[in-house]
Amino acid sequence: MDQILIPFECDCNFDAQDIVLSINNNPVDHRIENSIIIIDNNIGMGLNLLEIRLVSKKENFVLKIKDFILNKVSSRQTLYLAFSQLEDKNFCTTWLTDRDNIITIPFGNPMSWWLSECAKKIPNMSYGTNLYDQYNIFYPKSIEIDSGFPRIMQDFMKHNLGFHIVAKTEYENPLHNKKIPYLRVDLDYDEDALFDEFSRNIDLLESDDFSPKQNEYNSREIEKLDLWQISLAVRPNKSENRKGWKDTLIYKQEQFPLLYKLLEQITDVGDVRIIIVFIGQVKPHSYVAPHVDDLYKHRDEFINTGGCSQLFIPIKWKKGNYYKFNEVGLVPYDQGALLGSNSEFMHGSINNSEQTRFTIGIVCEFADNSFSNKIKDL
Repeated sequence: MDQILIPFECDCNFDAQDIVLSINNNPVDHRIENSIIIIDNNIGMGLNLLEIRLVSKKENFVLKIKDFILNKVSSRQTLYLAFSQLEDKNFCTTWLTDRDNIITIPFGNPMSWWLSECAKKIPNMSYGTNLYDQYNIFYPKSIEIDSGFPRIMQDFMKHNLGFHIVAKTEYENPLHNKKIPYLRVDLDYDEDALFDEFSRNIDLLESDDFSPKQNEYNSREIEKLDLWQISLAVRPNKSENRKGWKDTLIYKQEQFPLLYKLLEQITDVGDVRIIIVFIGQVKPHSYVAPHVDDLYKHRDEFINTGGCSQLFIPIKWKKGNYYKFNEVGLVPYDQGALLGSNSEFMHGSINNSEQTRFTIGIVCEFADNSFSNKIKDL
């Protein structure tokens, strides 16, 4: 059993019933003794998120957290990663107030690991400032998935042995940036119509002889589900022509008019070279094992496709799907197209819904900054 001690100061009447606590969204019991919140619980290894919520209505309430101690080890300066939200934006605070009635404290188990992890990513002199003004900090959440999935997927979704931090100045040059995990992109397409187009041509898509390399490993797993499938619609090409994909698209325009229109929209933005287009298909209750798309390191065609350069377009993903980047967390699939650093971050996903889902993946080379105009997060 682990123990967390949270010493505090509070000038008003306050007891244990005034707050509720959770770790990784799971409620935990607590008690208060001598101005210390005490939690006895089994704490998972790696990154955890403790949330303290004020549930009593108390005007001008202020609870000042003085320290965070896990198994007799203080979190020291990393306590100042604690945050609340105002207008959906994080800001550093160690005060729980009636205005900001939720405070979240990131911490790690063991604490020695957490202090080392933070030291690699945050300069000591930055603590005490509003870190969330300077950085985008990604704290991956722990997700418990169906025990019917292979152990590799259960562990990948549940355990987080790190977090990711990006200085906001990095977003000034986002294309091919290796530090930015993903960005939302403004593309015009009809998701329902594309789903119908792919479903209508399902036999053609499934006839593709390309198989992801990881399927060789997946097929050896003792606990295995259906393997995921890929149709490699545009094969790697060395053409410098930004519309060179038309020479290697294996399907006719009349078969996939909406896909064709989407690719034209992308290359019409600026000097964009499309190198690969794939249509991924994951059946109900199946998965994509964790992997990294690091082809650019090994073949000439991919030399200029590292970092934030792969378009990821979910098509009819239903509730029960999860897509995760290691150290970053769950990637949203309900906000439209994304531009991701799939070559830099290990990623994997599951489909625990009752419907097959499709994904369009497009590996690009951006010769200029024109495509930045399509990015929503800048």
